[in-house]
Amino acid sequence: MRSFLLLLLFVITKIAFGQNLLLQNTQIIDPAAQKIHRGAILIRDGKIAQILTVVPKGFKGEQVDLAGKWVIPGLNDMHVHSFGNVAPGNNMQLLMTPGAAKMMLYCGVTGFLDLFSLESQIFADREQQRKSGALGADIYCAGPIFTCTGGHGTEYGIPTRVINSPAEAEREIAELALKKPDVVKIVYDHAAAQYFPTIDQATMTAAIQAAAKLGIKTVVHIGTWQDAKEAILAGASAITHLYREEIPDEVVALFKQKNVYSIPTMTVVTELAQIKQNPALLDNALLAAVTTPALLKAFRDTAAYDARTNAWLNRQRDRQAVFYKSVKKLADGGVKIMTGTDCGNLGTFQGFSLHREMQIMVEAGLSPWQALAAATTTPGEFFGQPFGVKIGSVANLVVLNASPLENIGNTQNIATVIHRGKVITREHLLKPPSHPWTQALLDDFSKTDMTSAFGIQWDRNLDAGFGGKSTLQHEYRDGTLRAWGKLQPAPNAPGLAGFSLDCDKKETPFDVSAFFGIRLRIKSASGPLFLKLITVGVTNYDYHATLISNSADFQELKIPFAQFKQFWSAPAAWTGKDVRGVALWVSGFQPADFEFVIDQIEFY
Repeated sequence: MRSFLLLLLFVITKIAFGQNLLLQNTQIIDPAAQKIHRGAILIRDGKIAQILTVVPKGFKGEQVDLAGKWVIPGLNDMHVHSFGNVAPGNNMQLLMTPGAAKMMLYCGVTGFLDLFSLESQIFADREQQRKSGALGADIYCAGPIFTCTGGHGTEYGIPTRVINSPAEAEREIAELALKKPDVVKIVYDHAAAQYFPTIDQATMTAAIQAAAKLGIKTVVHIGTWQDAKEAILAGASAITHLYREEIPDEVVALFKQKNVYSIPTMTVVTELAQIKQNPALLDNALLAAVTTPALLKAFRDTAAYDARTNAWLNRQRDRQAVFYKSVKKLADGGVKIMTGTDCGNLGTFQGFSLHREMQIMVEAGLSPWQALAAATTTPGEFFGQPFGVKIGSVANLVVLNASPLENIGNTQNIATVIHRGKVITREHLLKPPSHPWTQALLDDFSKTDMTSAFGIQWDRNLDAGFGGKSTLQHEYRDGTLRAWGKLQPAPNAPGLAGFSLDCDKKETPFDVSAFFGIRLRIKSASGPLFLKLITVGVTNYDYHATLISNSADFQELKIPFAQFKQFWSAPAAWTGKDVRGVALWVSGFQPADFEFVIDQIEFY
């Protein structure tokens, strides 16, 4: 026996030596097994290598003594729209997906599933993150949603996939599959028939089966329980949302029989009413860290709620009890439930609302164990990924100061976040450290492939994501870049067309305070052209900018930073220490033809 123990200690020591990270003196919560282990976690190459009761001798890697704190697997939000947050009165905190990913990770949400964003942008954001390792929660996405002509999803003005027949469903699914979506989302919603049509049953079935043949899971947005029943029988992988009537026993049994996951999205259908009833919900340090004072003020000012907001609030009050009963019946029926907040809608907040989703589930009668599994290991099972606290699990972990089993609200009491095996400096997610910028020349347009003087490519920017139809063409000629097109904004929204240049592709803030301003040689023949400085401190696109006056000839402009200003929002202080890039954008609320030619741009 003694020889066996010595051999075991030797093997553990050999495995441990040279590991990336050792988390010791911790209480490890395993939601899948509903067990707690006290010991240490060895992490290597972004995965859990060992769960130990004894710290190995000779370990020389990074060690963190967690002093008895609680470790849970990283949290996952399985239904989001990651553009940002909205509040009553059309108040908005625009984060875009990379920014939302940072707020998520700050809140301990290490992964999220975006279920409808601008197709071209969300896939680019996902691939950029996977390629560069940019800091933020792991992005999974559907891209567009599949709906019918005039159906739910088309009202936002964002291009999406329209299918009106089984043949169209098969063709569009096959085309999207080339972009490798993590899931396909389909809208099949007869509850909203007074507002929107929906695809017919044959088209819904064809879409699900086409995705299945290509090995892609499907998430179906339903309106009624009959919709859910038909989608489950067609082979759906997951159903998102609840109906305003209590779920029938036969539908619960069908979920279980067909092994279909439920994403009930409790927060989006209850939280606004809860905020109105208990405004203290907004007095939360974690929430304050990832939102803005203006956003929270808009929720607190209930007297200013418009008719649409009050109508939504009243519906939530009327239906909350039914939603609670339905999610409890799903859990009691052994259905696999996953947390999803439907963030991006009124009453939800990127990252923070995942904690509220778990709290609401517990209020509805689920146990803390069940709520934790819904946010951690069950999403991993759905994705076919090893999420958890077992050997081989992805080392996405959240360290808590108190037990979530005693109070599920303790998931908000975060001590540390581990992402991809690395301890995250959470403050850097809110305010990344700045790096000095030393290169004066940004571009002289001598290259003809959109590559700048320092090797980063310019990005084309259009307003399709906001419902606009602006166009943009460009060509290189004699060391200049010529751009032209037509600004065609959506109703009540600004149009946008132009180019932006990031300092790098990781959204790193740079300190340009060693310079005095920007010098450029440009000819703005027509259209409202703005030169903008993209900064971390501005989250709503109202970047510090200056209007370039129209001219038939080239202008040599030397513009001090002091002349750049914001045009429509509460001003964010200009420091010059958080610059992420520059942009040349034609923007305005009126249609306009535009043309400009740029020869050179640099800091001076």
